[in-house]
Amino acid sequence: MEELYEVIAEWAVPGSKTGKMGDEVFDRPLAWGEHTMLKFGGHVCTVHLAGGLDQLFREFILASMLGPLMLGLAFKDVTKKQEPVTETYTPQDNDYYAGGGG
Repeated sequence: MEELYEVIAEWAVPGSKTGKMGDEVFDRPLAWGEHTMLKFGGHVCTVHLAGGLDQLFREFILASMLGPLMLGLAFKDVTKKQEPVTETYTPQDNDYYAGGGG
């Protein structure tokens, strides 16, 4: 998982044609996380937050760190090759949608 640091100073990198920025940050992170996969496919996530942070800012940090992780875990099967659907629907005479009235 990512680490979040407070920025002291930020500047444009001299000679950069792409607009790269350099920065200086404090040594101590404001937030950092750990992610562990369990043997049977489970996941354990721990987010550590530095003391003295505003409650609303803490919630924002948690959402920004855990949101992408949860989406990644929820949709990990989307990238697997799916079998094509071979079943087709054939309306029956007594089918409501085929005009039979149900």
